[in-house]
Amino acid sequence: DNYSISKVEIANAKLQEDGQTVVLTLAYDDAREQQAAVDLTIKGVKDVNGNEIEKFTIEDIEFLDTTIPTVVDAAIVGKDTIKVVFSEPMKGEKPDSDGVSRLDKNYFIVNKGKSYVKEVRLQNNYTEALVELYSSLKEGEITLQVKSGSEDFAGFGVVATSLTLEVVP
Repeated sequence: DNYSISKVEIANAKLQEDGQTVVLTLAYDDAREQQAAVDLTIKGVKDVNGNEIEKFTIEDIEFLDTTIPTVVDAAIVGKDTIKVVFSEPMKGEKPDSDGVSRLDKNYFIVNKGKSYVKEVRLQNNYTEALVELYSSLKEGEITLQVKSGSEDFAGFGVVATSLTLEVVP
């Protein structure tokens, strides 16, 4: 309720660990084109002493993404699920009725194609992908290949990456 952007719906506002930074996530259908400009109005926010800061507007904020997304991390998070963390939000399919957006499963290869990917769901403001397999992972090492087909909201494809992960009971 403290933030509004001209002609854009804000889907989520999340205060970061530093206690000063807020990440605003736009509604999927309100993604802006490169170099589009908007105005951000902030009201009702309190300073560290609990005093409300006067309402103000920052005009002509330009959306400009020149960074190619990368895979930051990956981890086994369940018997049949791998979590992949990206450096920035990835643009999947339009969210379904449950609010879930998916990436194309063909861009994720597990064990050189010997383990079949069931689906890839985005979460955490589109920065994490849960790669769910049809079968359970077996103890030991697995390989995960993330191909370059998945894109961020600016249309840049993720840098292809291969990772080796350890499955433990």
